[in-house]
Amino acid sequence: MFDAVFDELRGTSGRILDTAGVATGIRLPKVSGNYGHEGVMSAWRQFAASMEDHVGTLKSSADRLGTDLNSAAGRYVEVESDTQATIGGLGGKVGGAAGAIGGVLGGGAGVGGQR
Repeated sequence: MFDAVFDELRGTSGRILDTAGVATGIRLPKVSGNYGHEGVMSAWRQFAASMEDHVGTLKSSADRLGTDLNSAAGRYVEVESDTQATIGGLGGKVGGAAGAIGGVLGGGAGVGGQR
């Protein structure tokens, strides 16, 4: 009813979570060797530590996004099911009420019925 494709939402969620899992394994090479200057080595260490922090932050964001997307897909399914049940129930009530009104109008007032 909402034109949401639940399987695609869940598939996208899975791909995001898979990608975040792969990102966990990414490691920058450790600083080794002599670059001829302690300042260069220190800057490289800081860069590597900073990049590992950024990758960790991105992984956390991707995990949260994938989990939230999966939850949203589940809620869409629930709402879709509830909406269909409600509309189906209303359809029966509207049909029954229309028949009752038609019976009253047709039988009692002589409209479209026999007198």
